[in-house]
Amino acid sequence: MADNAVLVLDVGTTGARAMVFNGEFQVVASAYREYRNIYPGPMMVEQDPEVWFNAAAEVARACVAQMKARAQLTAVIVASQRATIIPVDKEGRVLRRAILWQDSRSIPQCKQISELVGDTEIYKRTGLKVNPYFSVPKIMWVAEHEPDLYKKTHKFLMVHDFIQFCLTGAFVTDHSHASRTMAYNLNRYWDKDIIKATGLDADKFCDAFQAGERVGAITAGAAALTGIREGTSVFAGAGDQQFAAVGLGIVTSGKIEANTGTGSFVLSQIDKPVLDPQERILCSIAAVPDKWVLEAGMYTTGSVYQWFRDQMGSQEIALARERNVDPFALLDEQAATAPIGSSGVLWITHFTGSLAPYWNPYSKGVLFNLSLSTTRAEIIRAILEGIAIEVNKNISIMKEMGGSVQEIRIAGGAAKSSFFNQIQADVYGTRVATTNFTEATALGAAIMAAVALRWYPTIENTVEKVVHTTACYEPNPEAHVTYQKLSELHHGIYRALQENRIYEKAAENRGQT
Repeated sequence: MADNAVLVLDVGTTGARAMVFNGEFQVVASAYREYRNIYPGPMMVEQDPEVWFNAAAEVARACVAQMKARAQLTAVIVASQRATIIPVDKEGRVLRRAILWQDSRSIPQCKQISELVGDTEIYKRTGLKVNPYFSVPKIMWVAEHEPDLYKKTHKFLMVHDFIQFCLTGAFVTDHSHASRTMAYNLNRYWDKDIIKATGLDADKFCDAFQAGERVGAITAGAAALTGIREGTSVFAGAGDQQFAAVGLGIVTSGKIEANTGTGSFVLSQIDKPVLDPQERILCSIAAVPDKWVLEAGMYTTGSVYQWFRDQMGSQEIALARERNVDPFALLDEQAATAPIGSSGVLWITHFTGSLAPYWNPYSKGVLFNLSLSTTRAEIIRAILEGIAIEVNKNISIMKEMGGSVQEIRIAGGAAKSSFFNQIQADVYGTRVATTNFTEATALGAAIMAAVALRWYPTIENTVEKVVHTTACYEPNPEAHVTYQKLSELHHGIYRALQENRIYEKAAENRGQT
């Protein structure tokens, strides 16, 4: 198996990554290319799909060039950002820029869905909240505002689907991506009642496959662009977060994934669909066959720390260049001088609205409880504590729904900070652990492909052999008590602002309603 390899293409929100794993899950080639979002108007986020494939082709070529022989490459599998939509014609030509998962222009369409179908009915059937995050409201927006383009559209693809089409010429999706549209039933079929009620055409959605199923082969055209041998098998992939759960070893109960990068995602694997009576947590279809995931997403967590660095961290940026270190490490050093709880300073991270558990597209960031004695270190620490507190709101709900949790596996760029990792343990009140592979999404995809190729018997067996914890952080009981009190206040601040419609009034003043 060491002589065979699979290529993972991970097409994310900020860049495309390619990684080649041999049969022993050693990385034998890797490459990355970054790209940028386009912001055509308030609450709008778009990208050019051709840029994605150009980036994917470039990193694939780079990986092939790093390998000794192209014949070693046995299969290709794709992971990607989710819920983003791309309208294409019958030939697969892109008809407009993609509307990203972060885009919130479809708030009016969400109100229509609530009236036409009902929030609770959507949740019962799909496991999702009515929210502009998901695909169906975006498609409805296209149908309403760009009707001619909607009529020309043969299929609405997601990122995974588009890259697969470019590689194979097949219009297909997978269960996990379909499960993030708001029109796919938790029992693994397109819900025709929802599609009909929203006025959309069912034939504009792709057939869905199980992750790991063979959906085609590299075409001659794709081979010329990517360097991958023509005829190489392409397996259906899955959403980046579902694959990340596999790559972190979250394939059985008792563990939770907390992945913090630009935003944060919290996942746990479950054996059957489970719904939250208060509809705060989502239930989606997993990458693992016959499994589902409880999931919560937060738009802005790590990106808030990045915002602070860029807007107010000029001294750390300059010093980091001088010392050749990461400016975030210098911010962490300063935050560590502040007391646990940041002397009561609280930071709410909702810079672009809130997903779970509040589902409020109007919510915004808050810095609370400043005084003339407040220090810069306390504000920096409050940002990190605020991120962990926001994540823990969803972890706590999952613990209520899914039973006992022995360990939280942490990942993403934020997990590089041991200081933040200890804050996470103290806030969650549960041991947190890092694992032996930083790119969990790519590893999860490689595991899926390896099992599909029958190099290994099962996903669970493979995970047990491959995924190991590298560092563990135990919670400090006294710190946890402090954070529990701050969490209650954190929640109370949000509720006070929401109940008095402060967020919506602010949005009205910005012209965003």
